[in-house]
Amino acid sequence: MTRRSDQESSTQIGSFEQLAYLPASIWVGKKRFKPTLVDRHVVWYCKKLAQSRSLGARTGDSGRRLMTYRSDFRRIQQFNCSTGLIWCFLNPDLIEEQRLAVWLLGRSHQQIDPRILMRHARSCPVSVRREIVKSLRRMGAHQFAAEAARGEKDARLRSLAAGVKRDFRRILTKWKVAEAAAIPPAARPFELFVELQSGPHRVKTGDWIRTFLEHIRMLLSSAQ
Repeated sequence: MTRRSDQESSTQIGSFEQLAYLPASIWVGKKRFKPTLVDRHVVWYCKKLAQSRSLGARTGDSGRRLMTYRSDFRRIQQFNCSTGLIWCFLNPDLIEEQRLAVWLLGRSHQQIDPRILMRHARSCPVSVRREIVKSLRRMGAHQFAAEAARGEKDARLRSLAAGVKRDFRRILTKWKVAEAAAIPPAARPFELFVELQSGPHRVKTGDWIRTFLEHIRMLLSSAQ
């Protein structure tokens, strides 16, 4: 992905020309939140991004990786838009938006009450529940993360709550054994190692780094 793509991505957020409808007040228990134009704009952006990714999943086109939207996400993290993200999270009909909102709340500069995330810590799909646990740990709410994982059947979620790091050496070994047994060498679309540039100065361009990270992502995804 080129730098131009990053610039095109960043124009989608921050213009405040596109606004989603939000109620005048959002109640979470006895606490009242009042959405601003920033909240409405961020909700519009989350919906648009979620719809684009859902459409791509149905058509078999993965589209752009979330990594290419990092400039947008950085700007959202700087906005005071926690109310809009909370609204997305509390709406059970917006699964993709829920997951994205929780991910952003965990990285937001605005501190929120971790009990808000606990409201759906057991009723959301497992992909959202994992993000809830990770966000709670990022917020330093380890006790709430442990509570969210209590009685949880998903082993990955329990590991996240306990702060257990994944054994990537075992994952890569598992992948290499499975690949050698199932895929002929000539048909392998990705190699385990990427050839480095030769010469006295090995300049790693942005495209090279993104290609290398995409190789790693494919290796880990196929090993799970």
